[in-house]
Amino acid sequence: MMKYLKILNIIDIPWSSAAADYALSQSKALSDCGHKIFFAAPKNSFSFKSAQLCGYKTIHFSDRKRILMPQDIFSVSSFCRKEKIDIINAHTGRTMTAAAAVKVFTPSTITVRTKADAKKPSVGFISKSASLIICGSKHIEKMYSDKSSGLNLKTIYKGFSDLKNSPLSPAPPYKIGLLGRLDPVKGHSILIDAAIKLLKKGKECLFYFAGEEANIRWNDLKKLIPSQYADKFKYLGKVNDPYAFTQSCHIGVIPSISSEAVSRAALEWISSARTLICSDVGSLPEYTQLIFKNSDSSDLADKMEKILDFEKIKKISQENYEKAQKEFSFMKFKEETEKAFLGLV
Repeated sequence: MMKYLKILNIIDIPWSSAAADYALSQSKALSDCGHKIFFAAPKNSFSFKSAQLCGYKTIHFSDRKRILMPQDIFSVSSFCRKEKIDIINAHTGRTMTAAAAVKVFTPSTITVRTKADAKKPSVGFISKSASLIICGSKHIEKMYSDKSSGLNLKTIYKGFSDLKNSPLSPAPPYKIGLLGRLDPVKGHSILIDAAIKLLKKGKECLFYFAGEEANIRWNDLKKLIPSQYADKFKYLGKVNDPYAFTQSCHIGVIPSISSEAVSRAALEWISSARTLICSDVGSLPEYTQLIFKNSDSSDLADKMEKILDFEKIKKISQENYEKAQKEFSFMKFKEETEKAFLGLV
């Protein structure tokens, strides 16, 4: 008879993040399989509120900015005993330390480390105590394997259930988009510079930017655009429906200059059956073969120019959609996640 697990996720990041997004998707996958999910997170945090909305039982766990205290360990240990938790799933380094400490008081509990953020891991006694380390990308797995051997590492890509393949408009201009918050690490200025190179060659293109203003304001980025090309650039602000944005474009660009340990935006582009060009940063080469050198706007302009043909775009977009179906479907994510967890008991 199949065993249904009780899994406690611990995450101490207060805001919406790649780690939180992966934790919630992972929990949905396991919950859909019949396993019971719990969350320990800071009250009023994104993860805490989201877990409650999903109907998961929650307990408070201190914010990452606070020193890990004995009461943190004791409260989680008590909760694990009361709820008969089978697996503690830690989503940050600090919570992995807490999980290892809790295991001292609940020896039968299995510890798992799930990593879906860009911070380089420390591989010491605590990491090695995890029965399994789930990595959100091969890039993350390599961060661990480069530091230590003998770890039980497993890459499981987050999957999407909303795969959409709407037809492309074959009429010019070519619509090229960047989906991501306005932040220096996202490389907006790289795309703007590459775009100007194309426009100077007379290419029929429009460039769309979607994402909330974070550490850069659009008015500052506009200063990089010559006045004669101002009407070729559109800023839409934060969009409520990312798919509506991706499907309004022919080509997506992710010109990030750092981070990207996992990339939600890359998945949104390819699951929308759209052509995607990325910098060679982090996990981005795992999603597409159209890669340009980090921060090299000339290389990006060259890569874009070579595919400014509707038949090429249509072919690449269909290949991306098939890749999304094969490698990044929610069903595959669910099956691999459950198999990994059940393999520990």
